[in-house]
Amino acid sequence: MSVEVPWQPSLHLFFEATTLPGISGVGQCALGSRLELRPHGAARWLDASEAAVLWLGFYGKPLLGRQRQPYDQTSPAAYMPLPLSAFEVHQLSEGVLLVQRQASRARLNQSVHDGGGGRHEALLLESPEEAQRVVEQFLQSVGIDAVTASKYAEQVLSRLVAGYTHRLSPSGSPQSASRSA
Repeated sequence: MSVEVPWQPSLHLFFEATTLPGISGVGQCALGSRLELRPHGAARWLDASEAAVLWLGFYGKPLLGRQRQPYDQTSPAAYMPLPLSAFEVHQLSEGVLLVQRQASRARLNQSVHDGGGGRHEALLLESPEEAQRVVEQFLQSVGIDAVTASKYAEQVLSRLVAGYTHRLSPSGSPQSASRSA
């Protein structure tokens, strides 16, 4: 994997996906140094004081005629909380792949539910190789071929790492995030 910005050993990637194979699937990726996933009743709770968050989705041919915004989709396997303009749209033979143009920075404090209804297990990953493998598996589970899945998984992780390690300066130009020790 050739992520442009080096993965730091202290980083963890949270990945949660919901799929309807061949029809649709969405994934939420979050990258941060203090991600915590702990038991919370019948579910688990994700907490991060600051993380880079990036959404990706696949809409198969059955879904393309609906012409709804990702935030207006009624299926959990198609819903993403952003407008279509926030995504690059990649036309594939199987449908379209939506990749958020730029990772956003967010504080995460949310319930996570595993299993059932096409939902993949929510995972907390510690290496870029694990992260690449899991994103590739998600893309393949919705019907994208292995070569294409590998290409887009690398793109997703590069954007996520760049979103974590960079921020916008007041002038709007990219600037490395620095933290004082």
